[in-house]
Amino acid sequence: MPSRRAVLAFGGTAALTGCLGTLPDDPAGRTDEPRTDETTGHEAGPTDGTECQSGTVVRAREFAPDALTAAVHDAVEPLLREATDDPVEVTAYGGDPFRDGVYVRFDGTYYRTSVTGTDAESVPARLLALDWERGREAPADAGVLAYDDLPESDREALRLAVHGPEYERDEGLPTEGTSVSEFPAPYPDGAEDSELVGAGETWVRWDGRDYRVELGAETTATRRSYRVALEAVGADEGAFREHVAAEFLLELDPSEAERELLAEAADGKYEECEPASDALGALRSRLDGDAELPHPADRSWYVAVDGDRRVVEVTGWVV
Repeated sequence: MPSRRAVLAFGGTAALTGCLGTLPDDPAGRTDEPRTDETTGHEAGPTDGTECQSGTVVRAREFAPDALTAAVHDAVEPLLREATDDPVEVTAYGGDPFRDGVYVRFDGTYYRTSVTGTDAESVPARLLALDWERGREAPADAGVLAYDDLPESDREALRLAVHGPEYERDEGLPTEGTSVSEFPAPYPDGAEDSELVGAGETWVRWDGRDYRVELGAETTATRRSYRVALEAVGADEGAFREHVAAEFLLELDPSEAERELLAEAADGKYEECEPASDALGALRSRLDGDAELPHPADRSWYVAVDGDRRVVEVTGWVV
């Protein structure tokens, strides 16, 4: 099996029956991951017994509006819903609160996101180390602090270390164990009221779990500011279809060889070894530089041939 797959992205379509269907799902269920040039969602080699070092797989799928909407994490949904009325200014540690330029749907209406960084500043922080193991209790002679009794600055430091940034946060606590080291826990207003900073190794009881915690050397953390806005682009599915067509639809007039390739891709998939055939190479050239559909339809194009509309995804694999 190949150890690495490079991804190629372009699209096409054929004069085939049908106009509705699905796009690839977001494999991670997350909306804030950076795009990469690798994928693990497709075959990593030829399936017809042919041996070669690299190749491509082409799929032509029917289009479904909801498959073009990004997944919304529970932690960020309230922010996005608020931004459907007016832009919202937020600050956050870690990555962007949500992906820019994607579509989401709330209460039947489709929106396009705009997430713009407006500022970044360094704030005082302490290097935090923390660990917990299932079944382990604090030593009998150790003083144990209750999480709920800690000042908010300490509680936020622990929340960030265990759960992650606010808009990516999973509020469930670990079930088997966790370990964090050299995490820059922010104390933007200073650590004067902290019960953990300067206390050495400390035990904190949080929801029945005994965490070993230590906050050490001074450092800094980056706090970023964002403007989050949502633009309504379709009051219902029909209006959203019209919007996507106006923004992304590309009319093609393929050759007969390209049509045969696309017909096979629409019937399941089309696959070939590199170097690319003339038909596949021609499709790449036709679509190079045209508007790509946004996440989660990465590396896909919305195209039409003789009135038939499809989303075509072409991925490359390398041994």
